[in-house]
Amino acid sequence: MRDSPYRAYSMVYGKNVYELDLGLRDVLKSFMGVEPDLGGFGNYVSSELLEVIDFVDKYGRPQPVYWDLGGRRVDDIWVSPELRRELDKIIAFYGVNRPPIHEGDWLSHMAHLYMIGDAGVECILTVTVQTAFAIYKYGDSELKHISSHMFGDELPVYYGATWFSEVNAGSDLGSIETIAKYEDGAWRLYGVKYFTSNIGFADYALVVARPVGRGPGVKGLSLFLMPARDGDGRPNYKLIRLKDKLGTVNVPTGEIELDGSTAIPVGELEKGYYYALENLMISRLANTFGAVGLSRRSLMEAFLYGLERRAFGKRLAEHLLYRGDALVLDAISMADLILAVEAVKRWESVQEERPPYSEEYAYARVYNHMAKAVTAKHAIYITSEAMELIGGRGFLKDFMIERLHREALVTAIWEGTTNIHSLDFAEALLVKGGYRKVLEDLDGVESALDYNIYKGVEPIINRIKSFIKDVDPSRIEDVEIKSKSVMFDLAKIVSLTGLSRLGDSESRYQTLARIFYDYMFEGRYPEIDDVRGFGENISFSLEI
Repeated sequence: MRDSPYRAYSMVYGKNVYELDLGLRDVLKSFMGVEPDLGGFGNYVSSELLEVIDFVDKYGRPQPVYWDLGGRRVDDIWVSPELRRELDKIIAFYGVNRPPIHEGDWLSHMAHLYMIGDAGVECILTVTVQTAFAIYKYGDSELKHISSHMFGDELPVYYGATWFSEVNAGSDLGSIETIAKYEDGAWRLYGVKYFTSNIGFADYALVVARPVGRGPGVKGLSLFLMPARDGDGRPNYKLIRLKDKLGTVNVPTGEIELDGSTAIPVGELEKGYYYALENLMISRLANTFGAVGLSRRSLMEAFLYGLERRAFGKRLAEHLLYRGDALVLDAISMADLILAVEAVKRWESVQEERPPYSEEYAYARVYNHMAKAVTAKHAIYITSEAMELIGGRGFLKDFMIERLHREALVTAIWEGTTNIHSLDFAEALLVKGGYRKVLEDLDGVESALDYNIYKGVEPIINRIKSFIKDVDPSRIEDVEIKSKSVMFDLAKIVSLTGLSRLGDSESRYQTLARIFYDYMFEGRYPEIDDVRGFGENISFSLEI
């Protein structure tokens, strides 16, 4: 049978990305106790799904549909029918959304997102599972039944969405102007939502609005579940336009007007702000794993290319500087994967909590904000460097690597910018009590690291401890301006420690931990012996 011509566009196409990714497999085995069987999904995402994803990105952008032949408003989005079928398969057949609700296992769910290698498709799955989790946790029996279709337990598959943002209210939820009125026995919403991702797929959306009579600011907000169609099958909102985005083409993003849109309250009206932030905990973790997945996929593309491309008489992968670059990028991406898993494990331990939350929850928030912000910044860097390793062809839209970089750019913006996460990190750490367990983590670093490396990071650990212990509430500006550097420093410590613990003293992960330390803490390039041992040190299964 003739192969797809798409094989010309991607080095990864047709290979098993799970089998190639030794780092992912070893991390999952370490944190789960047993390596999960993800080989089938690894084949699928790098063949059928990958071709559909890239085709839609290049040639199949979603299109708005405003009217039908009878002159009636439709307010819908025409999306790739092939992509819709693949998404149904991911949820219903591969069961990607089931683990969180059946085993409380978010790591397995996130590992699937990581392997997909497309921020748009990951967004569709994420907003669906976080919608499902919110209405399962806080909704009545009717809402729980809706969630079962989003988890993939019942057919047909339903899709969710989170439509919070407005023109003047992105991360600043307190500025939301959409109002909710109780009229004729039903709640109705009025306002404009500026970023409505997954429109066209979504059957239901979580919407934040302010009930009439409630006060200003975040405490006056409530969370609602709004169906895309009303009881008569008519549009439940007016489509204003689709956004023309740099990337994430696979997830349509629109702008809509709510003019009496029917909706159902989720949980208690006065706790909507807390529900919304809890919802964002999930999407930020998904963003984290999506960012690391984009980094690692771009390295697969670059490394496989380097094994074939010849320049100056030998393969790229045989040149010492190429190998040094590859080891640095591999070390950073592995450290990010460790950070992502540390964050999701802490979320798993508090996912059943309800407001008001404990200090353990604040501790999970510290890791949540830190992991999202840091992995996103690194994804932009790594995908860019991977393009450079490929060279001129990496910059062409013909090939897949440029899409990975465009997708990575949004990970630093979605679910809050780095500055927002720096401030929220500081609040969770210092105000909400997350610092107590963070100090315990820092006290355990010495036993995990080589003596010389520990002495190298000890001043940074002391600086973080000083930030925590010597905070002066009257000098809030000092906390704000230092929050970002402390967040990135703590992330480096956590990542380095986790990477060191991953393997024994002779493993590739000890070597990668040392390379990570040398580059990220000391600004040094890998040692020549590490570069010569490239094949044994890299965390991918490559035939060097």
